[in-house]
Amino acid sequence: MYLLCLMVNSNLFSQIALEAFQIHANEYQRPTMATSAASAIGNALFYINCAAFARLLYLVPFIGAALSFFVTCLFMAYYSFEYKWVHLQWSLDQRLRHVERNWAFFLGFGLPAASLTFFLSTLHAGGVFALIYPGYIILATMAALKPIRAPATTATGVRAIHQCRLPNQIPFFWPVAAATFTMAILLKKLGVPNVLAVMSEKKDQLGKIV
Repeated sequence: MYLLCLMVNSNLFSQIALEAFQIHANEYQRPTMATSAASAIGNALFYINCAAFARLLYLVPFIGAALSFFVTCLFMAYYSFEYKWVHLQWSLDQRLRHVERNWAFFLGFGLPAASLTFFLSTLHAGGVFALIYPGYIILATMAALKPIRAPATTATGVRAIHQCRLPNQIPFFWPVAAATFTMAILLKKLGVPNVLAVMSEKKDQLGKIV
């Protein structure tokens, strides 16, 4: 029953994303069947590794739960924005670098969903997520990142407000990406085509953030 719900919800989520794009951008580009199949395999590998990485972090003594919750927030945000990034034709590497460079934004974006599901069982978390995820898809479609304004300066050139600088980029996706690309290479050697090409392709779409 749980797997059946996942399949049905996945189809409904795609339709919601389609409607949101048509309303917001008046266009929607659906990938070819070959690309869709390869992307589906790559996405499956990626999310399996995300779940495994979050679980391994949870086992770290003392700080494991906090680290696992942190990456879960980011994974939730990534999953919500994935339809938008597929529409923009971003490769997996472009998506991961984008989240790492804007980690504070995506941390806050995924925080409510992670808070509602992180401490539940798998079945209960899946049910709650199925209820809130359509709204997240719409929010991700409409979201726009804005540049941070620099603090004001006084006449002497001294900053009026002293701010604590956060890291510009946190490579938290590195273990997941390394494992995913390694598995994609193994699949290519076994005769599964296009997976590595889809994941590695550069389309130079970073300027099309809407």
